[in-house]
Amino acid sequence: MRKNKGFTLVELIIGMLVSSILMLVVGIISIAGHTSYEKLRKESEVYNDAYSGINLIQRSVHRAINLKIVEDGADSTITADNFTFRVDGDSLVCDVDIDSDGTVDRTDIIISGVEGLSFELGGSVDNLVKITLTGTKDKVLFNVSASALRRNG
Repeated sequence: MRKNKGFTLVELIIGMLVSSILMLVVGIISIAGHTSYEKLRKESEVYNDAYSGINLIQRSVHRAINLKIVEDGADSTITADNFTFRVDGDSLVCDVDIDSDGTVDRTDIIISGVEGLSFELGGSVDNLVKITLTGTKDKVLFNVSASALRRNG
């Protein structure tokens, strides 16, 4: 009489099939997790850039002695002392007049993908400036609003 000392071919094939299905499920879950992570990372980066731009405008408005707002639909500009924030093409830019001679000495791109920049002055408080920045960057839609209180109104 002969003893069985191994697996049959059918058992090996079934074991390989079950292992393959498990590896496929683990792979699909890993890819889905990585895709979600990348999407959230991209959104976080875009909103971080947008909030950095808003924060820069807020600080400039808060410190400004002279403040001028020009409303032009979605492409408004605000000048706070030597800094002018405006939309140029699809970018939020800051024109800097370092020596206060009325000419732009440097232009910095704050964030790209901007479709609109608007300001609202007043409301219940005369020194309050509401800032709204909208756009799409890296296929991520953003709409960021903040308020800045003019200290020197």
